Formats: sequence, structure tokens, C-alpha cells
Amino acid sequence: MAYLTIDDVPSRLFAEKLAYLEELRLPALLFCVGEQARGREDELAEALASGCLLGNHSYSHPRFSELSIDACRREIERTDALLQSIYDLAGLAWEPKLFRFPYFDRGAAGRDAARLQLILRELGYRAPAAQGGDRADTDCSFDQKEYCLDDPEEVYARIDASHPGPGDVILIHDHEKSHKVFFECVDRYREHGLRFDSVT
Repeated sequence: MAYLTIDDVPSRLFAEKLAYLEELRLPALLFCVGEQARGREDELAEALASGCLLGNHSYSHPRFSELSIDACRREIERTDALLQSIYDLAGLAWEPKLFRFPYFDRGAAGRDAARLQLILRELGYRAPAAQGGDRADTDCSFDQKEYCLDDPEEVYARIDASHPGPGDVILIHDHEKSHKVFFECVDRYREHGLRFDSVT
């Protein structure tokens, strides 16, 4: 089994991706940016009903190493409260609670990074079992990199018979710029025989 994680949810075109995931019955972990998710609670509750999970991707998608610890906490907590309200709307318990740092920027080196891990743990966040390790945030083991490659063929070339593979936590984005690429990538994963499970 592989695990599909989608960052920067929800874009303006998110409903098309959700319909596609629902059609395939493909569970995905959707890392939500709070300021994009606000006002779209019903749509995200529908995603939960379809078998997806929601994760916290901060409120405004900043680089955490450029913020004070208090500002970092606010970024996490604002989206935490919003996601809790969406889980409540869907009538579901929020478990597991998963967080991914924007840009994988886990805060300034040393004490600040350690304090951010403590804050995440205090709020009930943990890494998925598929990831292992002792950090409280969610990483990935295969980055599709569609966000930084302008040529779709370069994006597709990253997919071959063994990459991504079983056990991989795949990262792809809900961006308008790469909207069509998203569907082709998922189709190619499936053509290579990958099956998907929910990240827990």
C-alpha cells in the first residue's frame, strides 16, 4: 500500500479532484491551509464523508523559521480550531491529528524546532505510523515535485516502475497551475499497480 497526501487544500478547483478521488474510492490525506479552508467547511466535510482525512498545514502557509514561536503557535491553533469544527460538522472524531509544515520548514534550528515539536504534541499531533520516527509532524518519502517543474513530462518522468512504491508517503499539491497534472500522476501510480490506503 502507498499513501497519497495532498498539500495546500482547498484550491478553487478542489471539487474536481475530490470527485475524482471519490470515483476511484481512493483515500487521501488532505493538508488544509486554514485561510483557504475557511468558508468551505461543507466541501471539506464531504471529503471526510468520502473517506479522506484532513490535516493541518498552518493558517497562512508561512515559513515557520521566519516567525516567532508565538506566531507559529497561532498558525497551528487557528487551523486546528477550524479543522475541529469540520470534523464536528461531519460527525466524526478527529483521529489521527496530522500536521505538515509548509515547505517542510520545521522552524529555526535548535531550541525553536524542538519547541514546535512540543507544541504539536501538546495539541495531539503525531506522525503517521507509515512514517515512523519520533517527530510529531508528517513527512513524505516521495515528492512528486509538480510544483517546481514547469514541463509536465519532467513531472511524469519521476514516476517509474519502482517510484513511488509500496509504503511510500506521496506528496502532491492541490494547485490550479498543475491541476491537470494531478490526475495524470494518480492515473500513472495506479497503472504501475500501486494501491492506496488511508494514512493512520
